[in-house]
Amino acid sequence: SSKKKNKINIQNENARKILGKIYSIVEKFPQISTNYTYETTHDYDQIPASVEPTHFFRYGINRRPEKLSTLISIEENAVSAKETFLNQLSMSTTISLDKIINIDLLKNVSTSFDFERMEKLTLPSLENNSNAILHNNISYFPIGAKGTKGMPMPKWSITVSKLAEKIRFIEDYFQTFTLSHVFQGNREQSYTNNIKEDETFLISYSPLLKVKAKTHGRSPIIFDTQYDFKQKIINKNSTQRDHNHTITSSIKFNKKGGLKIPLFFLRDFYIDNDMDYAINFSYIIEKKLEVSDVDVDTIIDDITFNEKEKNITWSLRNSIGYRFNQWVTGNIYFDYSVSEQLRTPKTVVTDFGFNMKIRITG
Repeated sequence: SSKKKNKINIQNENARKILGKIYSIVEKFPQISTNYTYETTHDYDQIPASVEPTHFFRYGINRRPEKLSTLISIEENAVSAKETFLNQLSMSTTISLDKIINIDLLKNVSTSFDFERMEKLTLPSLENNSNAILHNNISYFPIGAKGTKGMPMPKWSITVSKLAEKIRFIEDYFQTFTLSHVFQGNREQSYTNNIKEDETFLISYSPLLKVKAKTHGRSPIIFDTQYDFKQKIINKNSTQRDHNHTITSSIKFNKKGGLKIPLFFLRDFYIDNDMDYAINFSYIIEKKLEVSDVDVDTIIDDITFNEKEKNITWSLRNSIGYRFNQWVTGNIYFDYSVSEQLRTPKTVVTDFGFNMKIRITG
């Protein structure tokens, strides 16, 4: 059996044109997913057996069980409680840029945006709101030495794929080529009795830029390189800024059917197995800067901060994995790393090793 769909047939030509134009415009707007959560928790301890929680309290209509307010005023009653109120909002959307701008290359560009806001209030006392603790968190883009000159900003991610199919120069050398970029910022604040205790800002580009590519051929080479930048700002009596710059890169190559090793004055040596070759490189700079709260307003750039810690580390790892057959596998590796800190001498670490696995079945 077939189901007939009821279609709206508008006879008026002008109305058809107007509604068609509205539909073509609305169609370009992205779908937005929104989620809001409100949650309350009431924890009571040492309540007398005579206090019976009613359905109004069980269903969250009343904050306290009946008769409890009268018992609280009695000094010898040791009723204690803690109440929490949580408000949380999240919004997310995915935008297709090719629907907004009619460019063929944008069909392979995917973008997403996420925004979050959370507020949590904790009341540790029933009689009054003394020592009330408020904690809030919001998606944010910090600006300035303390980060307070910024603005609410959603997290975003951008991925550009199938560039090897769109750009001739890339197509000549690679079968796949992808670029990606992600930003995430955040602001956290804590208050006690409406007095700000501390404030923390986080900005993260992870990655700021990532390139992943794969060459042509029966044994393609896979390249994967990315640069990350993270910054954390802590405002509490003083302003502290933690910086992290990370570059990671890897090259992987797989050879099936064996590998021929040329030897001088001798016959070439042939290893009849599958081999995986990989080079991994990383370069990390970590800095911790600090300045007193009095001097923050006069800060122009990072130079006026006092450099408390600095660590530069880079490492290189070469590894060759091999598989003679389904029962025997192994790998050889060589590691080299260098670490330099602000007040300690340079440290160099080298490591060489190999391992072999033999599968025994009965």
